[in-house]
Amino acid sequence: MEQTSAEASAIATDANNKLDQQNKAEKVKKEELKQVLRQIDATTDDVARAKLTNDAHALKDSIDKMEASSKAMAGAVKDKLRVSSESAQKVADDMAKKASQAKNLANMAKQKENVEDMNAANKNLLSNQ
Repeated sequence: MEQTSAEASAIATDANNKLDQQNKAEKVKKEELKQVLRQIDATTDDVARAKLTNDAHALKDSIDKMEASSKAMAGAVKDKLRVSSESAQKVADDMAKKASQAKNLANMAKQKENVEDMNAANKNLLSNQ
């Protein structure tokens, strides 16, 4: 099924927005990890340090998954933008072709009108002789 330019553009925009949201969420997770690492450095309690270390590992795993997902999403966005651009180019090409055809039809109509005017003028000349 071929997408229209508007559909392709909407799909690309939606994918790009989702990627932006993913990147923002990733940034928040990284800030959370920094905070947990600061807490680990400031904590002397071994039990609290162990819990914070587990939290840090969980955040790091989550960040790694988000980064992998973001890379995949970025590739998909790039593909969707390419499809959108190709679709827009096809629409522009079709419009240019139709404009050229309309111009040719207008020229043909003008030529026909000129021929009819010349025929009428010739007929007038012949009838006046």
